[in-house]
Amino acid sequence: MVIFIAAVLGDSCNYLIGHYFGKKLFSKPDSKIFKQSHLEKTHHFFQHKAIGEWLDNQEVCLILKISPRTLQNLRDTDQISYSQMGRKIYYKKKDIQKFIEKHHRKL
Repeated sequence: MVIFIAAVLGDSCNYLIGHYFGKKLFSKPDSKIFKQSHLEKTHHFFQHKAIGEWLDNQEVCLILKISPRTLQNLRDTDQISYSQMGRKIYYKKKDIQKFIEKHHRKL
């Protein structure tokens, strides 16, 4: 019960801190810990480059009609290249298209 209360209080405190300082942080163009130019560069990258070029595990599983475990086997055996950011794994769309072309069976 104590852990539950601590989790709820921690979540509420983080929300209030973010709500209070977030507005001030984003309203100043440049401060010691926040640069507006970095936010704009990141926004530009995700708008023009990242969206549509990268797929996550769930999307690749749906496209290839395979299970997550099968996808992991393909990664482990280097049949599909991937990039990992933290715990999240991404695949280039063109690499998945190449894999499909290479393993496509004509019916």
